[in-house]
Parts: sequence; C-alpha cells; structure tokens
Amino acid sequence: MLWNLFSKPDWSEVEKIDDILTSFQKPDFEASKKEAIKSHILISIKNKNTQTAPENFVLFEKKIHKTGISVKLPVYIKTMIKNRVFDYIEKTRNFTWFFKTKFIFKQFVAYALIILLAITGIFSFTEKPFVAVAHPTTVLTEISGDVVVVRAGKVIIPKGNFPLYQNDIIETRNGTATITYFDKSISRLNKNTNIRFSKLYADDSGFNTAVEIDFLNGQAWSMVFDLFNGSFFKVNLNKITADANNTATFSILASKDKAEINVFHNFVDLTLNNNQAEKNVVLKGYKAVVDNHLPQSKLRIVQIPKDKLSFDEREWVEDNIKKDKEYVARIANDQTSGYFAASTPDKLEESFYSSLNVDEKLRVRLNIAENKFLSGEALLNEGKIDEARQNIIYFKQTISDVKSQADALRSSNPDEAKKLIDLIHGKILKYKKALAIIARDSPLYEAKQSLRDIETEIADNDADKVTSMLDSVSSLLLEVQDLADNGKYSEAEESLLAAKQIIEELQKFDLSGNQELLKKVIDKKADIVKISTLIEKTSDSPIIKEEAKAVKDSSIQTIINAASSAASSKSIEEVKPAVKELNNFINTYPVDEELNVAPKIQLFLQ
Repeated sequence: MLWNLFSKPDWSEVEKIDDILTSFQKPDFEASKKEAIKSHILISIKNKNTQTAPENFVLFEKKIHKTGISVKLPVYIKTMIKNRVFDYIEKTRNFTWFFKTKFIFKQFVAYALIILLAITGIFSFTEKPFVAVAHPTTVLTEISGDVVVVRAGKVIIPKGNFPLYQNDIIETRNGTATITYFDKSISRLNKNTNIRFSKLYADDSGFNTAVEIDFLNGQAWSMVFDLFNGSFFKVNLNKITADANNTATFSILASKDKAEINVFHNFVDLTLNNNQAEKNVVLKGYKAVVDNHLPQSKLRIVQIPKDKLSFDEREWVEDNIKKDKEYVARIANDQTSGYFAASTPDKLEESFYSSLNVDEKLRVRLNIAENKFLSGEALLNEGKIDEARQNIIYFKQTISDVKSQADALRSSNPDEAKKLIDLIHGKILKYKKALAIIARDSPLYEAKQSLRDIETEIADNDADKVTSMLDSVSSLLLEVQDLADNGKYSEAEESLLAAKQIIEELQKFDLSGNQELLKKVIDKKADIVKISTLIEKTSDSPIIKEEAKAVKDSSIQTIINAASSAASSKSIEEVKPAVKELNNFINTYPVDEELNVAPKIQLFLQ
C-alpha cells in the first residue's frame, strides 16, 4: 500500500490516495490483462525500453496520471515518497534508465502509482504503517436502508463501496448490505444484524487471507470461494465456531436463545466451544442448531426441512441462491473474457541476457513463461487449442527447469534459492486461485489442469507430493458436486474418474515410518470423506452415487490404516483428534455396516 512509503503520514491525505488506489486496482480490463501488462513492463525494464507498453496500458497510465495531478499532498510527504523511491532505484543497477524520465512534482504521484500498481514487489519498503488496517478491497456494497459502521467508537454512515477494516462493527438496523471480500467471497447481511471483524487480512500477494467474524445477532448469507494455502474464513457465534473449508455456502441465524447454521453448498466444519471442543461437520442440505440458553450446549445436526420453511425463510433462501448463481456466472465470465494473446519472445537478446547473473536469468525466464501461460489462456478462449497447448507446455517446462536450478542453488545461495522457489509457488497459486471456479466444460479447463500437474511435479518430497495429489482429489470432487448439481453428469463422471486415478496412484507411496506424511494423509482424506459423502447423498445419478461411495469407503479405510500405523509408531496422540472427528462424522452420517468401521475406531480411541 502507498502508506507503507512513510512512517507518520497525514492520515486524511493518505486516505485520499488509498481511495485512488482502490478505484484503479480494477480498471476496465481483467486480472489476466493486468498480469500480462505487468509481465510486459518487467521485460521492457530489463531491456531498458519504456516505449513499448501495450495501448491499453497507455490509457490506464493516462487515467492515473490525470488523477495523480489532482491529488494535493503535503510537501514533506512528496519529499519522502520521492526520496525513498529514488534511493531504492539508485541501489538497483538495472533501473538507471529511470533517471532519464523527467519528473515534476505534479506528475510524481501518478508515476509512483503506476510503478506500485504495475510492478508489485519490485519496490519493497520495510516501514510499517502506524495503524493496523485491513486489506482495502474488502468493501461494503449494495447498502440499503439504515446501515452503520462503528470504527474505533465512531459511528459512520457508509456509502458506495465503503472500505472495511479489522475491528469494524457493522450494524444493519433497518437495512441490508453486502460485504465483498478481497478474495471475491461475499456475505449478505439481513436487517437487524450485528457483526464485528476480529480478523480481516490479506497479504500483499492476496493468496493468504484471514477472515474471522464475531456474529453477535441477526441473519447473514455467506458464499466463500477457494481458500488456499492456509487461508481461513471463520464465524464465531456464542457457543460455536463455523469454519468454511475451501469453498462453502451457508446461512447463519443467531439470537440470544439459539444459533443455526444452514449449509447450501459443500460443507462447514463446526467446533462446539465447550470443554471438549467437540468437532463435527454440517453437509449441504443439513443444519446445525445450538440452544444458547441451556447450561450444557448440545449440537444437533438435522436435515433442512425444505417443506416446513416459513414464507420468509423460503424467500431468503431462494433469493440468495438466485443472487449466488448470477454472481458466480459474472465471475466466470470475467475469467473467460478480456484475455488477449500477447506476443512474447522465448528469450531476450543474447547480449542482454548474458549480462545477467544466475538468479536474474531465472527470474526473466519465469516472467516470459508467465506471459506464455496468459497467452495460452487467451488462445484457449479463441479455440486455438494446439497453439495454446504449446504456450502452456512452455510454461510447465520452464517452471520445472527453473525449480530444478533453484534447488541446485540451495547449497551455494540458500536465501536466493528460497526466494525463487517461493516465487514459483506464488505464480502457480495465483493462477490456481484465479481459475478455481473454472469448470470442466470451460475452454480454460486445460490451463487449470496444467497447474495441478505442475504443482505435483515440482513437489520437494513425498509428503508434499502426496499433499498436492490429495488436494487435486478434493478439487476434482468439488467439481463433481457442482457439475452434478447442474445436471452435467457426463462431465461429472470424467472428474470423478480423474479423482479415482489419482487415488490409485497414491497407493504406491509407503506411509509407514513417515509421521509427517501420515498426519497429512489423515487430514486430507478426512476432507475427501466429507465431500464424497455429500456427493453420494445428493447426486441424482446412480453411477456417480456408486463411484462416490467407493471413494468414501476407500478413504475411510486409508484413514484407519494410517491411524493404526501411527499407533504402532507411538504417534497416536498426533492423529487421535482427526480420528475422533471422523468418528463424530460417521455417527452423524452413518456408513454401511459391512465396512465394520465403528469397532475399529472405538478400539483406536480407547
């Protein structure tokens, strides 16, 4: 953020800059275009050529330039921005071209914004802001009626896309509002709802996110998208905590007497806040109920009685499901439109390339490969499959090769090796998250699949490889659920078959003696059990039901075998919580008696 450039800014002026940043983070073109522009700029910088920016970027620059001229900053802030950017440039030998640009103060803010927006990560300022703030792209939208935000004891009337911060309290008195989070997840607040953000955070990459809501009272509908890399979305009620897993849609109704969590997509993990910290799972089509007035809270999980919903309840559900479909369609359309195939060289001029050191060469190669991947996506959209595959193959081969060379640097330059490896995983995660919503019937699905493949291929060890493969199984099963729900049974069967093939490949890994791997397998397989159980219970296709049941049964058996192996190696305490949670799950959603699971689990838990 721009306020990281100075230690004690005039906060009212900085907020103006923040508003500008927020408004220009999403110009008229989509994320894929911005990434291609960023990549193009980096290559141009390396070539010391600033005159070849795409036409769309020139228009973007003019917008920011015009806005930058209109911003009035105190002289001392201008001076600090100028000095810190110039000091950094002076220390960076590849950016001497920058001094050839003639800056005047009226233009400086505009160009600084361009740099900071387009070349994120090139300029890294270590100073921290003197106040803690949430990511500015979490906003309150669709505000209707009497809605207020309480910030540090001050009551604010929100308007438009109102930025939200950690510790903000939102009160929808006689009104409604929608929260749009930095990762595209949303929450719609009904009237008379009161919530507080105890955590609201996204790192600079936007991949690691943390949302934790203290739900005080009222009614809210949340649709959570694609939580990767340890990100979480939690809701704390009086005696229960709801934790979305990867993706989920659920509604919460809370009062002083009772709390209800109704799940409408995927599942939600629950923790009862008692002495035992009892854990369970609410699948799609079920609801959890906790009576707050009872001294000993009991968690009840029952099916949602669709035929017994009141008119208001039915209207709330139907209206939100309709809005969700429209919202998802809009996001999917954003992902499959606006791509442009940039012409990207396979390598830079030899005279320039040879002047770089090893890590610089690897970074340039990654940059070119990223542009190739974006062009591949554009070509897939245009139906140019063969040409698209060439670009995607180039991306995969480059990622694999750079990862191998980064591994070779571990002994001689471990810090740089780690930076390169983190950069590789960051690029994969960025596009993996962007394409998570893409279904098998989308032209971009091949790009999505390539990311799964390369992530597994470059894993450092068996534990990481198994984790990646199990994540792919979960992702494929989520696709099965969505495709089957939309009546696309043929595509759902393809995704289910792909998941089963990965599960078969996992059989070759020896779990015995690897405690880290055992625990990861148990945790990941538990999620697979939940998703496959959900598919088995909700699918209208007999084939899909049968195949999902087979995945569920084999996953339960794998968990029991892994737990037994852990017990024999005296690591039982590490895996016991996961097995206990599985036991609660099976008690709530019974499995076939022929599996004879319950006695084995009870014997293990003794």
